[in-house]
Amino acid sequence: MREVVQSLEGNGNSVFGHLDRILLPYYERDLAEGRITREEATDLLRFFLAFSDVRFGMRQVHNHVGTNSTVVIGGCDEAGNLVFNDLTRMIVGIYIELKLVDPKLNARISRQHPDAYFGLLSEISLSGSNSLAIFNDEVIIEANAKMGKALHDCRLYVGGGCQENLLENAEVNSRASIYLNLAQVLLVGFFPEGWPFLIENERLELRGYDECSTFESLYTTFLDNLKAVVDSHIQQRNRTEREGWRYNPCPLHSSTLSDCIENARDMMEGGARYNFGSVSLTGIGTLVDSLYAIREVVFDRKQLPMSHLRKMLASDFAGEEAFRQRLVHRVAKFGHDDENLREFSAKVFADVARVSSGSPNARGGRYEASLFSFRSFTTMGTQTGATPDGRKAGEHLSPGMSPSVLALGKECSFVEALRSLEPLDLTLYPVVAVLDLKLPAEARQNPDYIVTVLKVFLDYGGSVLQMNCVDPAMLLEARAHPEQHPDLVVRVSGYSAYFNTLPEAIQEEIIERTLVRA
Repeated sequence: MREVVQSLEGNGNSVFGHLDRILLPYYERDLAEGRITREEATDLLRFFLAFSDVRFGMRQVHNHVGTNSTVVIGGCDEAGNLVFNDLTRMIVGIYIELKLVDPKLNARISRQHPDAYFGLLSEISLSGSNSLAIFNDEVIIEANAKMGKALHDCRLYVGGGCQENLLENAEVNSRASIYLNLAQVLLVGFFPEGWPFLIENERLELRGYDECSTFESLYTTFLDNLKAVVDSHIQQRNRTEREGWRYNPCPLHSSTLSDCIENARDMMEGGARYNFGSVSLTGIGTLVDSLYAIREVVFDRKQLPMSHLRKMLASDFAGEEAFRQRLVHRVAKFGHDDENLREFSAKVFADVARVSSGSPNARGGRYEASLFSFRSFTTMGTQTGATPDGRKAGEHLSPGMSPSVLALGKECSFVEALRSLEPLDLTLYPVVAVLDLKLPAEARQNPDYIVTVLKVFLDYGGSVLQMNCVDPAMLLEARAHPEQHPDLVVRVSGYSAYFNTLPEAIQEEIIERTLVRA
């Protein structure tokens, strides 16, 4: 076991893999032969994980960077046998003991896993670690298999950096290939004249909504525009990626992939077994809310014409605050318990996945849809004008696949957010779809609460879950008196960090996140 761990220590900024599965046979052999004790194995892992955490200077104020190193626990092996063992318990215990930020801890779960495993994940969630991301095997394995990948390979997925996954020894991690702002594409139809560089330089055929007499025609126009923008981005990416093996060969990484060795071909040349890429879609909650608002106020209720809505958006709702408040509070949004909206959201999720998936890349693979977004929901939000859901220009978009702040407000039951998953088919998003939750105060005193959240997440077909289990009052206090909370860790987006190392804008966004009551 020592030799295997030492080889992992040399990986640097990388994926350490499915640690409790990979190390188990070495651990059991060495334990049986008396070459190592459980205490020695724990100490070995403790040093390995702590070394990974400190070597990147994680405590530097305002200079935090994610390492993109991940450790996977739980899940199953290639035959579908569940993984939950002494090493799983050992790894989680070390994260709790040392309050580790990195490597990122990704826990794969399914309804077949024992209650003891869910209890362990509850324990680390309540410990204040907040370095945990939850992956639903039942969705992610099926989603990858739908793309034509062998089932035994799909069962061996691991985290590829943030939340995106790749298949162990079979797939190259090029998941964050393209980030795309869905809300901005929606606005193209309102203001096509504002995008001459897309129309002239890229020669895209982007259409406006002026001639749309029904919501169905507007929705079709939006999907056509989205398809044109996605295809344009892919074509640009393919032009540079086609020569990637010349200007960015990766012989060392390629030598770790069996198919690259057998094919005698670099991973950048398509030597891996699977060579998929990803279109990472940002702001789908904002998109659903905006499309539904257009349908409701313009076409169904006929409360204002499209031309008036266009003027509102162009002026950032100047002089229209009363109607903006109506959009915010009187029109159902993704995450609300509204049957029409639930059906509508399922359609949008499916159509967006269909439009952004399947195009070939330059390495012999195809593009897959994903709903993970690093910090793009904030940075893209600052560059995006007002949207029909009542969001003002410059405000954040919805993160990952989560409902927007406008949809949930500053207080909302986590059950509403989880129920919004029920009508969705998230197997259409193989690279994952990430839901962010900040758990209510009562969760911090009740381990069964976390277990319930995880099982409901499974029942409703979620893909990836990130939880922050922090008292909002403590966050406010830590912002005012950082010296009193040096070890406060929060989940930011695709990474975790010490709260007092984060820039003020990110601290504020975490404080304002939703779900602070049951």
